Amino acid sequence: MTTKTKPKPTEFFICIESFAGNEFAVAEGDLLPGDDERVLRCPDRFVVVGTPDEEIRRLKIAAALPPPLPEPLGRVKLRVLPGPGGLSALNGGRPQTVFANGREYVSGETLEAEGANAEHLIDVGACEVVGHLRRKKKAPGRVVGGGWDREPLRKRSPRQSLFPSPI
Repeated sequence: MTTKTKPKPTEFFICIESFAGNEFAVAEGDLLPGDDERVLRCPDRFVVVGTPDEEIRRLKIAAALPPPLPEPLGRVKLRVLPGPGGLSALNGGRPQTVFANGREYVSGETLEAEGANAEHLIDVGACEVVGHLRRKKKAPGRVVGGGWDREPLRKRSPRQSLFPSPI
């Protein structure tokens, strides 16, 4: 199992995956003491000597998996960022505008967005997150007359026709 606590200087560790840093490089299978700087700086790349092969194989597979997808962005409050060059016309900047929720927002204004819309505005550099908001509660609708929020069906007498006569 990878080292989770400070490695003991008396133990020896085996590198389970080759890696390199700015000052060092370690090959897979290198044997290093617990007080070595490389073991201390990257303990997740080493296991104690004597770790079963199955455990090492499992750790290698886990390290090779792609990182989990980030949680989708919920409802957030966004602030429109200044355009290139700043807000001042003296600096050559123009206010940045964003069209969302049926209206145009200018640099410095805030708006609410949710999900993919919010992620897009953040990714293109148009907005920054000011705060996270709770999801809007859906208005409780009631089923009336076979559909949501429709007029109730009127009861017809047996004599009434479904199609009124043109007379």
